[in-house]
Amino acid sequence: CKNNIFGGYKKMASIIDYILPEDQAEYAAIIERAAEAKANAPKERKPRAPMTEEQKVKIAEGRLAKLQAKLAALRAGTEPIGDSTEG
Repeated sequence: CKNNIFGGYKKMASIIDYILPEDQAEYAAIIERAAEAKANAPKERKPRAPMTEEQKVKIAEGRLAKLQAKLAALRAGTEPIGDSTEG
């Protein structure tokens, strides 16, 4: 704040100072909705730690089991070759 001509400090103007009294309730509602939206916004995810060897082995075993089941189904002729449901 800068000194005004009377030697005192000038109060910084707020947006509230310029809103008509009949519009202040609507402004307050907008601010309240914005605060609620901010509170409900998705939080930033914490970065994951590197996988341990045990976790990597468990995931690889799961993939292997899934592929072995698919291979067995293909050999038995129960699944068409063109049907790929993997992501």
